[in-house]
Amino acid sequence: QTLRKKVSNFALKLRHKTIQDYKTNYENVLSVTDQKSWADYWTNMGQEGTWVDSLFVQMTAWYMELDILIVTTSATPENPFILTSGNINNTAASSCGPPLLLGNYTNVHYQSLLPFSSNLNVQKVQQPTCVIVTTETIGDKKAHADK
Repeated sequence: QTLRKKVSNFALKLRHKTIQDYKTNYENVLSVTDQKSWADYWTNMGQEGTWVDSLFVQMTAWYMELDILIVTTSATPENPFILTSGNINNTAASSCGPPLLLGNYTNVHYQSLLPFSSNLNVQKVQQPTCVIVTTETIGDKKAHADK
């Protein structure tokens, strides 16, 4: 089963409060505009060839329990990336483990990224097995597309 299918099934089947809140928000806001139910949306997102969006990226972060750092073409030095938390129990906190890096051609395409150096400057947080990546760490690093 592909990651895409696993994320879709996770979104449809997990009864975690955070996901249920996300579902309610989707149904009250996006579903009205898109004319798609939560189930229709995730059935469609589970199909190969469907382009993902920020909702799918957030669900992937929760599924993988990893933060996702997104560098966009609209990034600025003050805001070099968007942080998508993989911590489903506390969405304001970072998750344990190294973040995934994505590039985003704003509102068009996502691309996985690899840092030039695997020696990222990380700052330890209270839990010794957790790290956070700061804007100073990523802001000055160049990345290239994973081809």
